[in-house]
Amino acid sequence: MDWFEIIAINEHLFVIRERLDKIEPKFRTKYTNMYLLIGEKQAALIDTGAGVYPIRPLVEKLIKKLPLLVFNTHHHFDHIGGNSEFEEIHIHKLDYPPIAKPVDVGFLKDSPFAEVYEKHNYRLPMASTAIPLQGGEIFDLGGITLTVFHAPGHTPGSIVLYTSEGEVFTGDTVHFGAFYYPSKFYPEDYTEMLQELYDEVEHFMEKGRLFPAHEDYNLPLDVIQELIFELDVFSMNKAEGQFDEFLNSYVFQKTNFTLIIPSENFE
Repeated sequence: MDWFEIIAINEHLFVIRERLDKIEPKFRTKYTNMYLLIGEKQAALIDTGAGVYPIRPLVEKLIKKLPLLVFNTHHHFDHIGGNSEFEEIHIHKLDYPPIAKPVDVGFLKDSPFAEVYEKHNYRLPMASTAIPLQGGEIFDLGGITLTVFHAPGHTPGSIVLYTSEGEVFTGDTVHFGAFYYPSKFYPEDYTEMLQELYDEVEHFMEKGRLFPAHEDYNLPLDVIQELIFELDVFSMNKAEGQFDEFLNSYVFQKTNFTLIIPSENFE
């Protein structure tokens, strides 16, 4: 359990962090944040980490005997690595196909934790049951509700979840640091989705806070508008970026965001 850092935000919300840079520093990301919500009737775990160490014992210690719902914000390995510890997970229907079978993590063969993944032949085992989401679902945890917002872009089935208390869990859709721009969407498509997200949670403006899956958390909702602005004024000129061979992308350093744009976007 020393691998994970646990931070209590309030009586119903915990941040569970792990060091992605220690698993693979080439992703240019220091922290991955998972979140645990504890309601009166059941709890919810948002993302399961990279699967280096078991997360379930830690979660069960915090929730005691409460039933648990598990959500993946999207299908990337650092968000679904602990899925096999749980009988059932929830993921958007468009991101289910990549995890319908064990996920290939062969790109981690040079990781300091390669032996962990080698045990499974560099294939992450999955949960036995995946419940597909489409967006708009509301889950009653008891005293707190959790709503699903479909946020296509980072992956086709990326989701954002937000509570009736104004906590907005954005996954990789909005976060500071290394921001991986989608390869299948033009800037106006992604910013339009971001504006729809902002409009959906704007009524929480006075008390609402963002809890992204990477780097800083407990941020103001205006960070969504900050990202929209950065993308709107961004010049898609690869000459201004630095090519990263591992990521096959161009890297552009901004104030709070490091934009990582797939090379295919410049073709």
